[in-house]
Amino acid sequence: FLTLWFSHLGSAIAEAQGRAQADSLRQIRGGLRARRIQSDGTTAWTPSPELKVGDIVEIHAGEPVPIDGDVTQGAALIDESMMTGESQPAVRESGGDKTSVLGGTQVIQGTIRVQITATQGHSFLDRLIQLVESSGREPTPNELALSVLLASLTIALITVIGTFVYLADFTGIVRINIATLVALFVCLIPTTIGALLPAIGISGINRVSKANVVAKSG
Repeated sequence: FLTLWFSHLGSAIAEAQGRAQADSLRQIRGGLRARRIQSDGTTAWTPSPELKVGDIVEIHAGEPVPIDGDVTQGAALIDESMMTGESQPAVRESGGDKTSVLGGTQVIQGTIRVQITATQGHSFLDRLIQLVESSGREPTPNELALSVLLASLTIALITVIGTFVYLADFTGIVRINIATLVALFVCLIPTTIGALLPAIGISGINRVSKANVVAKSG
């Protein structure tokens, strides 16, 4: 009983961690804004939800990228650790294969102009939030194999106990107490292995979180 209780507790903790990660990402998204280049060449601070595909924004050192886009002018060092887990800043510049920038990343050095390629709700950060919040998850191959193993062991245990009861009644040599058989079955059924899966998942989530990787589950 305690093993199953801790199993459900572990699942609840894992879900709470996922919600906390999603809330943190949502707060980052809500505070993003940038200098949008106006038609007369001036700049005006604009919240990221108001930016449209094709708009040009200017981003200076120390400012976040408001939403996904491509660098059209300048070069900069950008901290993408929150999105990619890479600790080293990435170089993003115009005129090459390193033009793409992600919303929510931070410009460390340099000034760039970025052409917006996504709107809020369709950016990489939005997809990341949806991934963390989604409840459905396909079981991994290891989980499927473990489920098959546990089912096989349970069926084998039921068969052995049933055969033992039949032989005892048939021969009449041993009288078996049903309560004893139930207790034996409860002790031997391999529920503990399955109940430990959430604990393993939490351990995996904590480890990858230290590497700035957002984990949906373990």
